[in-house]
Amino acid sequence: MSTGASSSLVVLDAVADAEPDDTATSPYFAEGAAAAAFSWPVAERTKSTLTASSTLRRLCDDHGIPREYKPYFAHERTACAPPPEGSGAVCVYADALDAGMRVPLHDFHAALLRHYGLAPAQLAPNAWRYVAAFVLLCRDAGVDPLLSVFQHFFSVCTHKGDAAGWHHFKPSHHASTRRRLFSGKMSATRYHGWKTRFFFLQAPPDAPWPCPVKWGKPTRGAVREQLVTTATLSAIDKLLDRVGDSGIDVAQFLSRRSLPVGRTPEMAAVKREPGMTMEQTRKRKSAEPLTARCDAAMSSPTGSSARRAGSGGTAGGGERSGTPKLSRLAQMVEAELDEKEQELQARNGEVARFKEELRAARDAHAAEVARLGDVLAAARDARAADVARLDAEVRAARDAHAADVARLDEELRAARAAHADDVARLDEELQLADAARAAEVTQVSQLRDELQEAKAALADEASRFAAELQKARSESAAEVQAVKAQHQRELTGFGQMRKLALAMYRHVVDLSELKQEQLPDDDDRSSQGWGCLRLMRLMRSHKPQRNHDQFS
Repeated sequence: MSTGASSSLVVLDAVADAEPDDTATSPYFAEGAAAAAFSWPVAERTKSTLTASSTLRRLCDDHGIPREYKPYFAHERTACAPPPEGSGAVCVYADALDAGMRVPLHDFHAALLRHYGLAPAQLAPNAWRYVAAFVLLCRDAGVDPLLSVFQHFFSVCTHKGDAAGWHHFKPSHHASTRRRLFSGKMSATRYHGWKTRFFFLQAPPDAPWPCPVKWGKPTRGAVREQLVTTATLSAIDKLLDRVGDSGIDVAQFLSRRSLPVGRTPEMAAVKREPGMTMEQTRKRKSAEPLTARCDAAMSSPTGSSARRAGSGGTAGGGERSGTPKLSRLAQMVEAELDEKEQELQARNGEVARFKEELRAARDAHAAEVARLGDVLAAARDARAADVARLDAEVRAARDAHAADVARLDEELRAARAAHADDVARLDEELQLADAARAAEVTQVSQLRDELQEAKAALADEASRFAAELQKARSESAAEVQAVKAQHQRELTGFGQMRKLALAMYRHVVDLSELKQEQLPDDDDRSSQGWGCLRLMRLMRSHKPQRNHDQFS
């Protein structure tokens, strides 16, 4: 509720029972040793930043301030500076209008300021929010906004040290149930810098400010909680029943309501007399001019008679002739008055009926608005619960997403490190493979050279072998021819030997053994050889006899 730190606040309710001369608490109250030391150091150094005339007029129009109230700039004047005597001006903070202050001041607002001896500018913006919400809640609960009830649920606070002068209201718990009227927290940043946005507002002459216009301090008696009456207890119970166990969120409550405002100067001009209704007051004010004229007319004969008695009978005939005319005029006026009175009563009855119908319609409308407000509040609570649930789910999803991102990032870093290791390893293997390939290429080149050399050597060797083969073939052919010739000579010799044997050893040689089958032709060299050998064996076996026969 304050722009400063909460530790700098002083709850006046807690120190109101101290002795008046207590130096620790007397600076906060209007009596005691520091009663005359009305000094506001911070406020006296703070200048207004509102300098555009269009801004002031638009500000007043936006918050429904009647045109009879004239805004003007503070210029070098501070918020706590007393306005000029008879100017009808008072300092107003722009953020107070946004928070809940309305002009003309509501009766309870004015009574609250009078009770604490404070000017409107001495209430912080959030204090105006609580006061406006209290008035609206009392209206919904069907009770009058009482100071004793307000003090039961709120404590008045002020600042320590140089920041003194501005006051706040702190919600307090019900004494027995520990329940509060309003829940939720006031925004600490919504009205940041509000102390520099102020101007002065001049009230119309016929409707002066119903509250102090100079800055002051509350008395100890004003801060102490007032006597609790039966009406106070009844109002407290109705308010607690209206808000339930959890209280009403003050920000949501004010966002859907029209802020309380006082009567305009035109409405205040017609005042009710004690014990009379508004209709009776209007009836008296409407009939007074005509009744006055009638009384003046009716008083004329009496005056004429008095003058006639004093002046003698010199004009007696004229006086007597004028009296019937005045009587008839009085009767006519009286008859007209009776007719007007009947018409006025009929109209008043009709107006009263219309007002009663209007009041009933307003009550029904207020009940419907209150019901719809409850429905809307329930819907908003449900929506707030859904929003909170979804927000929790979103936060959980975000946390899970963040965890997944962190995990994936860690895996990505690990994969990148492994990839870098693989790349380094593969690069090293590639270098080794390139070196091995280069060595193999060199080896293949050497092998190719060796192969070429081997091919050349093989070609030379083949040429040599071919020459040697040709030479061998030639030599072999010559040898074959020589062998053939030798063989032929041998065959020829064997044939001659056969013939000789047959001639010499006819009686020894069995011709069956020398048959053609056993002695093949001369062309079959093997068979011929075999036959020759056979013949030679036969000749050796019969040699002695042959010799005997030869030499006999």
